[in-house]
Amino acid sequence: MNIAQHVERAAKLFPDKPAIIFEGAQLQYADLNTRANRVANALKAHGVQRGDRVA
Repeated sequence: MNIAQHVERAAKLFPDKPAIIFEGAQLQYADLNTRANRVANALKAHGVQRGDRVA
């Protein structure tokens, strides 16, 4: 299982639990998954494919 699969699974099992806590701010698994999917879709729209390196 890779990190993307872990986040996707965690978002389904406990969407309201905190995935990230930093300097008093929290991001729940559902929100993290939504943001990760937005980034992935934007990269895909710009022609980035599986295996490509992105800096």
